[in-house]
Amino acid sequence: PLFPSHSRHRRPFEPIELNHQYLYHTDVTAQPTNQQPKFPSHPFQQVQTDRWPTDPSAGAVDRPEQAPVKMPVNAELGQLREVLGNVTGPGQSAARRSTWLTEATRDFVVTAAGRGNAVGGFGLELSHDRKRDRKRRVKLRETALKVLAVLATEAANAVPMWDHPATREAIVHCSSLAAPADRKCREHALGALVNLTYKTDTHPNTQILVSMWNDLTARRALVYSSFLAASADRECRERALTVLTNLAYANANKELMWKDDDAMQALVHCSTLAEPGDRKCRGHALQCLMNLACADANAGPMWTHPATRLALVESSALAEPADRVCREYALAVLANLAFSEANRLEMWQHLATRQVLVDGSNLAEPADRECREQAWFALVKLVEDPQVIA
Repeated sequence: PLFPSHSRHRRPFEPIELNHQYLYHTDVTAQPTNQQPKFPSHPFQQVQTDRWPTDPSAGAVDRPEQAPVKMPVNAELGQLREVLGNVTGPGQSAARRSTWLTEATRDFVVTAAGRGNAVGGFGLELSHDRKRDRKRRVKLRETALKVLAVLATEAANAVPMWDHPATREAIVHCSSLAAPADRKCREHALGALVNLTYKTDTHPNTQILVSMWNDLTARRALVYSSFLAASADRECRERALTVLTNLAYANANKELMWKDDDAMQALVHCSTLAEPGDRKCRGHALQCLMNLACADANAGPMWTHPATRLALVESSALAEPADRVCREYALAVLANLAFSEANRLEMWQHLATRQVLVDGSNLAEPADRECREQAWFALVKLVEDPQVIA
């Protein structure tokens, strides 16, 4: 299926809102215990000791200005991959919690993912091949962002990770990287934001949703990524739209998000994408509009916005089986807009809207049950207006 399964848990004829439950997992698995690891093991504490050799009997003034011993980048990369293998996969919940709580490991990963030269303050052995050095540094940052994305899947880590200034800065900064060579880094950074905004019944992280939208740098990065048009950037655009969908779940964000012109234009634009490869992006955009339409303050402006109305009507008329999810979300947006009494007469008088709702209510295929249900909800709310019945 295009989207993970979900349940709404709502009573009939109530506005629909859905936090898109999308967990981003890396495809990296831990090394089997019966095989020789591909990369040598470099325990973090031992590496730090090797960098700063200390002699308890020597005192603190032996080497006051000595720079850190340079370490080959492959050693740092081996450490990160070892950490990644320890926290990836089912049954690693405790490992993910302990890894974040271990200050030395946390600082090591965050520094590798940080700003600047893609490797923070690490002293690395550089070669005369600048292109090769650049690739090695990008790989180091990419692996560190993978680790952060996996750590963010743990509900107990989400709020501490977002409240940690260096971690937040690294993830937000990398989510806006524009160079083609940094595309994977941007994907993993956006994946971390997806996981940080993921909501479960036991982890209502509304605090993160509000804080992330109010973070101007994060907001700009998400909107920028939503406008990416290259096919190679499709994964980044999909993840950015997923984060916006999750942010739209918070009641405090709904009105602010619709009033943000850039965000609104990005959502409306993506809700009209017609390429087969863009179905997920289109579905995420419509899903975000569905959440925004739950706010009473948004119902009127969303319906009277011509581009949004046209996008909803076109998406509600999609007939291909592969577009069924997009059609369902578009009809759900119309159903939510029909809860506003001020919209009902205009929606009924709008011939194209009335036609797609009637067509949707007559769908007979079992797979179209959700679409049919949303169309019926919209029609039931519209006929509650006495002027519509007259």
